Amino acid sequence: MEALRRKQAKMKAMEAHLEAHVGSNGLHINSLPRAIFVRIFSYLSKPALLKKAGLVCKYWNELCFDPALWRRINLEDYKNVMDSDLIKMTAISDNVVSVILTDCRKLTDDGIVTMAKQCSNLLELRIIRCTQLKGQSFVAVGDNCPKLTSLNISGCPGLYSPHLWKIVKGCPRLTHLRLNACSNICNEALIAVGKHCPKLVLLTCQDNTNVTDGCMEQLIAGCPKIQTLCVHATGVSSCGVHEIAKLSQLRSLDLSYLRTVTTEAIKTVVHRCEHMLTLNLCLCSQVNDDCVAYIAKNGKKLKNLFLVSCNVSDEALICVGKYTKTIVRVDVGWCRQITDHGAREISKFRPQLLYLGLARCNQVKTETLEELKQKFPTIHYSTSIDD
Repeated sequence: MEALRRKQAKMKAMEAHLEAHVGSNGLHINSLPRAIFVRIFSYLSKPALLKKAGLVCKYWNELCFDPALWRRINLEDYKNVMDSDLIKMTAISDNVVSVILTDCRKLTDDGIVTMAKQCSNLLELRIIRCTQLKGQSFVAVGDNCPKLTSLNISGCPGLYSPHLWKIVKGCPRLTHLRLNACSNICNEALIAVGKHCPKLVLLTCQDNTNVTDGCMEQLIAGCPKIQTLCVHATGVSSCGVHEIAKLSQLRSLDLSYLRTVTTEAIKTVVHRCEHMLTLNLCLCSQVNDDCVAYIAKNGKKLKNLFLVSCNVSDEALICVGKYTKTIVRVDVGWCRQITDHGAREISKFRPQLLYLGLARCNQVKTETLEELKQKFPTIHYSTSIDD
């Protein structure tokens, strides 16, 4: 009670301070139209609304609870958010459409279940690395959020395949689904996605070694509209890649760190997926100069090609320079066979390049790069692993 009295006294003092500073023309900041106030407050974080702006005066406190401010709730920078905080925030508006939770490791099933029940109109949900969550949370999302179109539940070890079944069955409108580093999902989960998510255009399931070729046929058949697919560091092999090649609308494909995938499988994808814009083959040890030459000649719309730590030489860069009319970004970082000659030749034949990644290409001399930067100023020559 004493704390409440102090808070009330503080609010009255702030109100008196504001009244004392009314301008000579009689205008007060609180005379601003409500819509303008709400727009200004929309730039504040949700915790700041509740714990700072809402304490200035009674009117501001009322404004801070305007439902329009609580349709989108982003807590990705607030690691200590508790169940009670989430429940309070998602109860203010009856039309919450987006909730973003990242590294909120104090959240439990109680908070997520209540949030899901309060947010039946939710369109976007991100629950990333919230490690305390168990199956109850994910089941609640499937039961209560049928309008979801975008879902990211990456890095949640409490997610198992049966829980994902429940989600995708209850959320048939999903178009974007990210399941990265969910170590306990397997082929059964991706088969469920294929069965219940025909509108899917983006799927990422990287770092899930239990996802293998066994789910690819049903996934691809059920989700023919996929445009972006990432299977980095999964158990997918050449057989699965041949299934992926059936995605006629594919724009971006990440096959990185699939060491057993053959060049024949990669060529099949390039040949059949005519709308491909981005192809990531980093750490695919079987990718060689011949494979890159085929990609350069047949990737009719390809713009971005990533070949970090592949088994390629200067010949690969020369082929890209000579044969492509579309590629503008190439990364051959950590490719030890790349020399000054390759860097010079691709720059000469393909001056339209915007980016050439050469990190840890130790045979490319610093003097050569300085020379090329002067001669081809529109190309960004990167030797940093952070670019």
